[in-house]
Amino acid sequence: MDKTELLSQPELMEWSGFKQRTGLIQWLLDNRIPFFYGKGGTIVTTVSAINSPLIGQESIKKKPKLRK
Repeated sequence: MDKTELLSQPELMEWSGFKQRTGLIQWLLDNRIPFFYGKGGTIVTTVSAINSPLIGQESIKKKPKLRK
């Protein structure tokens, strides 16, 4: 995995706009974004993990109903 793929807690907080760690954790959980606790309990995830709910298999499996 490319190191640029990893997102650290400070990067996630800056990107998401959260000032508190608990808000960031809740947002990740609410959006089904997998993450891990690193050394010292810091949060880490990947760009792919953030993208996966956006481009998940759910949208590929479900075909839109067309109007007749």
